[in-house]
Amino acid sequence: MRIGNEIRRGGTVSWRTNNPGNNILSNISKQLGAIGALKAKDGEPVAIMPTLDAGFQLQMNQWRRPKYNNVSI
Repeated sequence: MRIGNEIRRGGTVSWRTNNPGNNILSNISKQLGAIGALKAKDGEPVAIMPTLDAGFQLQMNQWRRPKYNNVSI
């Protein structure tokens, strides 16, 4: 997988995609700059984020959704 000038092979899906939460490609991920998707083993399209910071921001945005308001980590 290529992200910018870097080619990533092996490792975890979250490392290869700069997406620590393995969040799927969605409108939220696209707003944060997703540059594509990688199919995970379960077939879900994991968003490829341009930077690790963007991936962390995507995860934080997911946790701030009402669905997670009363859930502990």
